[in-house]
Amino acid sequence: TAEGRVVDAEGVMKTEEEGRSCSIIASIPVHVSSNNPVLRFGSKGSQWGKFNQPIGVAVRGDRLYVADTYNERIQVFDMSGDFCDYFPTSALPGTLAIQNDGNILASCKERVMKFSPVGEHIDTFYVWDYCTKHPYGLAVQLNGRFIVTDVEEHIICMFEADG
Repeated sequence: TAEGRVVDAEGVMKTEEEGRSCSIIASIPVHVSSNNPVLRFGSKGSQWGKFNQPIGVAVRGDRLYVADTYNERIQVFDMSGDFCDYFPTSALPGTLAIQNDGNILASCKERVMKFSPVGEHIDTFYVWDYCTKHPYGLAVQLNGRFIVTDVEEHIICMFEADG
């Protein structure tokens, strides 16, 4: 138990003081004795492998995608931190998400830009027409739909996979 929380035989966590319960879906080992990162790489700059305000990250397979915001690009690394590739965004990328087909979505000011897995620009969705002036958070459902949050308007919008 952890401070008033009890897990019963069916894997349901219950809080003793409030009587509420929730299901435990998976067990994740967390080692709080060490706050050391497993991997650390990069520094400020505009060369490959360097960043100017990296904001968003996403992972697909053995690739790590980083929104290198003020260099207006998305950089691609392997899971050891070695530089693999990059592609320009022509805008300030923020958060990133990857659809099941490997296409990469990047929130860029008032729009969401869609790139192929190799970085070719596919489409731009101007989301302010529908619900937001400043997309911030970005997530993708299994069916490809994408969800955008707006911190200024205090709203969340869902769009079809093709915008």
